[in-house]
Amino acid sequence: MQSTEIQSELKDLKAYLDSWQGIFTVPVKGVYRFFFTGFGWGDGIPCGVLLHLNNNYLMGSYDNNPGPGRGSTNMITLELEVGAIIYMGLSKGRLLHVSPGNYNLFSGRLLFTL
Repeated sequence: MQSTEIQSELKDLKAYLDSWQGIFTVPVKGVYRFFFTGFGWGDGIPCGVLLHLNNNYLMGSYDNNPGPGRGSTNMITLELEVGAIIYMGLSKGRLLHVSPGNYNLFSGRLLFTL
């Protein structure tokens, strides 16, 4: 398969995201970059999100500052195999604020195939 065919096939990676469960399944071996942000609102309750790869904790992002309105963001670049799964989790004892403003984000892109 030519690289241009792969690119047009994978142009919309949303097709590989189970939006109900929030799980992304890698469709082609390559290097991917993921961004994630968590936002919390409430005095005394910290914010924190975790990134998982194949059901194993990979990295997190936290905000423990006092006062309302806290958020954290992180990014990672990974070489991934076909079928690998990536998803977010909530840190124990932390919470996220859900709002129409879409403050919580999980986004990724294929940088190049291998």
